[in-house]
Amino acid sequence: MGAILRKMSIPDPATFSMLNAFLGGRSMSDIAQDYGISASAVSQRLNHPQIKPEVIKRLNTLANRALEFKLDAFDGAEVALKKLIKLSDGAKTEELQRLASLDVVKISGLMPREWISQVIKEVGSGSIVANNIIDI
Repeated sequence: MGAILRKMSIPDPATFSMLNAFLGGRSMSDIAQDYGISASAVSQRLNHPQIKPEVIKRLNTLANRALEFKLDAFDGAEVALKKLIKLSDGAKTEELQRLASLDVVKISGLMPREWISQVIKEVGSGSIVANNIIDI
């Protein structure tokens, strides 16, 4: 018996809808339930040769948007820190100056972290002492 070869058809809009759901974080089994098909059928649709370039395009778009967001956030933090430093330098009261300075230290990541030392001991024939440092 020979294998039956089917012509690859252009993906339908439902396939692109599945792609959106998948890229949005939904599992293939959840998507399959929504469309009343098996998870393997969803996988076949998403691995279609004409879908892969769309996946790459969308992932690149998401990566670019994430990078743009991070750069904007960094720029915003830099502006805010400059304003806080200016406020700290020109504060009319010591309390405002102290609060602004404290905010600058916290936001910039220079604030010392609190640590808890946890000692674990085993009582019995042998004793085990372990020191765990927990960052809170």
